[in-house]
Amino acid sequence: MKASYARYGSQGGNSIASHTWALGWREIAVYWNDLNGDLVPQLGEWSDHPDDWLWWSVNKYNPYNSTSPNKFAFDFNSPILTEITLSFEKELGEDFVIGMNLFYKKTSNLLWRRGMFMAPMSDPGVPKIPGELETADNWYKAGDYIFDDGSTKPWYERHYVPDATFLTNHSSDRYNQYTAAQLIFSKKLAGGWMLDASFTYSDWKSHYDAAEYFDKTNFDFYDGGACAFDSGGSGVTGMHVNSRWQFKISGLVRLLWGINLTGVFQAREGYIIPYHESFERGSGLSWTNMYEVGKMMGDDRLPTLWVLNVGLEKTFNVSSTLTVTLFVNGYNITNNATTLKVNPLIGSTQGQVERILNPGIFQFGVRVKF
Repeated sequence: MKASYARYGSQGGNSIASHTWALGWREIAVYWNDLNGDLVPQLGEWSDHPDDWLWWSVNKYNPYNSTSPNKFAFDFNSPILTEITLSFEKELGEDFVIGMNLFYKKTSNLLWRRGMFMAPMSDPGVPKIPGELETADNWYKAGDYIFDDGSTKPWYERHYVPDATFLTNHSSDRYNQYTAAQLIFSKKLAGGWMLDASFTYSDWKSHYDAAEYFDKTNFDFYDGGACAFDSGGSGVTGMHVNSRWQFKISGLVRLLWGINLTGVFQAREGYIIPYHESFERGSGLSWTNMYEVGKMMGDDRLPTLWVLNVGLEKTFNVSSTLTVTLFVNGYNITNNATTLKVNPLIGSTQGQVERILNPGIFQFGVRVKF
């Protein structure tokens, strides 16, 4: 039996350092309203007032200032991961072992990119002091969004768009929590065969603090819903990684004439599909995903993914220092075309398959060891 407790501070990352880098990415955006529909920008079709523009990493009250308007909180710190692990393992015989692992992980002290105002405001009910942070008072219910099925959901906007960003940490009421149990069975190589199998069930949830989540548009969709980050890189985006259960079994059998047969079977619950309609809000919020009424992150999922890989190999001992292995491997030998990604936009393209599991392939090769 083993038990461990640990706390980790996450890595900072270059993106946090760029928070106050005035020489990096900067942008000013102006809304254009094509009043006559000729698709040509003309005077009078946009606001000349800087307060109606969107500013990123630019101090609009002193655009030539080489100092970024963004600030860090004095007590800013990295997110904290608290981890508790309990393990139990028992030998059933000379060759067999069973085990159980229990995991508890909690990520707290999460980053909060909070809006900050850089100039006095004249209207009541909003910050009036330069450098004052945005509060819930700056947000208001702007209307009810109507879905294609007739259901409605309130959506929110700001009175004023913050001029800068204040990077701080959320309170202890905003955190992500992961719990899991894993069963393991293992047989070492004896009697001409070996086997390893495991089954994992997990629960990974996000918990939001209503007092620190000013934009209530999709609050009910995220609070208490599954924690599923959007995958990125190499063009694979829009896949929300989160499987509550996973099963894996792998083994090896020694056949006649020194031939080894290996196999790996894996199965897991499908990733999350956050079905939504899109809606363009004002006050610098741009396009917003409006998630279905009564749904939470994790309610809709892709089909179960499973794949079987097998291999055959034979090793020849050419000399005391040289071996040659001939092998053939089959990946996804059933040619299982499990769906990995669908279009989540509600409408005519909803559920349209955009990515599937790679087709079955065979690999033939020679491996020389000396």
